[in-house]
Amino acid sequence: MNRSSIKKLICVLILALCIPFAMIACQEEEDEPIRIGVVNFLPAMDKVLDGFKESMREDFGYEEGTDIFYIYDGTAATTDALLPVAESLVEEEVDLILAFSTVSAIHTKT
Repeated sequence: MNRSSIKKLICVLILALCIPFAMIACQEEEDEPIRIGVVNFLPAMDKVLDGFKESMREDFGYEEGTDIFYIYDGTAATTDALLPVAESLVEEEVDLILAFSTVSAIHTKT
């Protein structure tokens, strides 16, 4: 092989090695939806959650079911049920836990 052929081969090898990295860099990152877990003890606070959802949609453009998901199984029946709810949300690795009412926040903090 002459010197010119070796240079061409090296250039081809370098390009071949760079193409996968260039393709990865050019791919658009798809944002994962936000997952918000809710801990609630008081049924009256469901209206606050509705207002939160509305604000997230109107003020920030998050569409429920597409850009943002809420994990909420309703109000806890007893204060003793709050900690397991919070623990399950931590296990699910939600992005944010909303704790409505002081009692919910205290049990979630634990």
